[in-house]
Amino acid sequence: MSDSRLPSYREAARAMVRGRFDLPIPVGERDAVGELGAALSELAHGLERRFERQFRLTRLTESITSGLMLEEVLENLYVSFKGVIPYDRIGFALLEDDGRTLRAHWAKSEASEVFLKVGYAAPMQGSSLERVLETGRPRILNDLPAYLAEHPASQSTALVVEEGVQSSLTCPVVSKGRAVGFLFFSSRFPNTYADEHVDVFLQVAATVAALLEKSRLYGRLVALDRTKNAFLGMAAHDLRGPIGNMMNYAELLSLDLISDEKGRRAALADIRRIGESCLNMLETLLDVSAIESGHLRVEPRPTPVAPFLERTAHLCELLARKKSTAVEVRAAPSLPATFVMDPERMEQALSNLVSNAVKFSPPGSRVLVEAGAGASGGLVFSVRDQGPGIPESERQKLFKDFSRTSVRPTASEKSTGLGLAIVKRLVEAHRGVVEVECRPGEGTTFTVTLPPPP
Repeated sequence: MSDSRLPSYREAARAMVRGRFDLPIPVGERDAVGELGAALSELAHGLERRFERQFRLTRLTESITSGLMLEEVLENLYVSFKGVIPYDRIGFALLEDDGRTLRAHWAKSEASEVFLKVGYAAPMQGSSLERVLETGRPRILNDLPAYLAEHPASQSTALVVEEGVQSSLTCPVVSKGRAVGFLFFSSRFPNTYADEHVDVFLQVAATVAALLEKSRLYGRLVALDRTKNAFLGMAAHDLRGPIGNMMNYAELLSLDLISDEKGRRAALADIRRIGESCLNMLETLLDVSAIESGHLRVEPRPTPVAPFLERTAHLCELLARKKSTAVEVRAAPSLPATFVMDPERMEQALSNLVSNAVKFSPPGSRVLVEAGAGASGGLVFSVRDQGPGIPESERQKLFKDFSRTSVRPTASEKSTGLGLAIVKRLVEAHRGVVEVECRPGEGTTFTVTLPPPP
């Protein structure tokens, strides 16, 4: 005899095929048919959960793909993952230096204060994240204070724990087999993350990775295009005048309008000086172009430090002599005899800082170059001038391309606005940092800190 519950089961099964999971499924007695009904009901609930999750993931993908720039994508990601993975904070870090360094690129947090700030960097070698990259699977840490107690040297963990983070889900971002960086989901509650959250991320990992990499490259393309246009504009503007002057001199000389020998020599000296100025400007532009395109390479090798300092200071003496400015070099007793660095590139960086100090110092002043050992075997350079200082409101401009502050060179020297941007990139290529300290009216000090070689 047919069971009266079977038609309801058939109708429920047909509804599930159509994507409906809310039809009633009577179980009734716990006989064989009832057991079938219970299993069917459990299947309906499971499919409904999966369908809802898939729907959320689809909506998530649509949402995060609506941005083009990396920051836009990350902001969309922060909003879209709510309800899919729990978090109070998301951070994104990029791999740099061919995967040797991990640098915090973006973060958004519900905490009142963020301690692990954008720009924080740490070497990958020997870190626990190396293992995460090897496995390719997200890592769950559901008791960060306990993890920190076991790994007290982990500064990044100490910083997020100080923010109040208790749990973390660390997700590697790999695009086309190439590691791009990491997404860090964090919660202020312990035991937040489970395998289901790992599974959720893995379902969208490829899409998220490709999108983040695409938006990052798009951002670089936009920046390079902006830089290219700025280069062309600067070259057209700043080279037109000097080249015109050289042509005028050449015409005067070709027409014998400068007849005396002394006048001709002076004209040729001016042409040479103008040519050198144009060449320096072009070399500066080419340096930035090489850095931005990723073609700049540093070649560290053991370098005698004291001769390096003297040579760099000597290169800047000609400019300093014209302003009766003294360039003084002081080596601390702790200064190492040799240090592993690229001497040509670091000479370029230090020369930029010294020549900058001379430009913005009054005639008859002094520029002090100091060097000594840094912490843990590193190296520290500082360049101090006696110029007017830089207003605090303008200091964020200092290391950006083509940025100029309201402080002008004291003898109307040319300034491209690229010198400090080049310094920053060259120092970062050595895994170092450059910092500025100044007070209006009391001069400016730029400090370069290079870490010990790996």
